[in-house]
Amino acid sequence: MSQIYKPNAGGGGGGGVTEVDTQSGNAVPSAGVLLLNGYDTTENNVFGIETKGNTNGGNPPGTGATNETDVYLTNRFHGSATSTGVTPVTLMTCPMPLNSGVYQFIVIIVGHDTTNSLGTSTVDTITFRTTAGASVLISGGDYVTQEDPAFVGTISYNSVLTPGVLTIQVSGPALTNINWSGHGTYTVVN
Repeated sequence: MSQIYKPNAGGGGGGGVTEVDTQSGNAVPSAGVLLLNGYDTTENNVFGIETKGNTNGGNPPGTGATNETDVYLTNRFHGSATSTGVTPVTLMTCPMPLNSGVYQFIVIIVGHDTTNSLGTSTVDTITFRTTAGASVLISGGDYVTQEDPAFVGTISYNSVLTPGVLTIQVSGPALTNINWSGHGTYTVVN
C-alpha cells in the first residue's frame, strides 16, 4: 500500500501569478487573465528566443497591454507564395541591419506542384557580409534538393542580396502552378 503525505502547515499553495518578469518589461494579470502570445521575428538574439512584457515593442509589436507577455522566436523569417511557370516570385525576405557583420542563413523551402501533384524541397545555406552598408555574398547556392523524379523542367531557387535585405525567390517548370512555403534562420556576428 502506498501513501502520499501532504502537510497542511507551512509553505505551498495559495494565490495565483501576480507578475511575470520578462527580458524586456513585466506583465501583471488583469482580473486573473494573463495574455501569452507567440511570434517569430527577424530580430537578432543569440539565444533564438526572447520574452517581452507590457510593451508594444518588437517585430511584430505586442499590443502593449499590461497583462501581456510576448514570446518571440528570434532570428527567423518565413513566407509563402504561388508560382506560375518559369516566372520567379518572391517567397520571403529578411531585412538586415546595414552595420558591418557576417550572416549565415539556413533556408528551408517546400513546394507542391498542384498541376501534376508533385513535390519538391530544398535546404540552402547562404553566407554574406556587410561592410559600410554594402552586402557581399560569400557563399550561396549550397543546396540539398529533393524532388519527385517525374518533375520535368527546372525548379529555381534564387537568393537576391541587396543592401539590407535578403530575398528568396522561387519558380517552377513551364506550365506548372506551385504552392511554396518556407522559413529561414540566421546567425550573425558583428
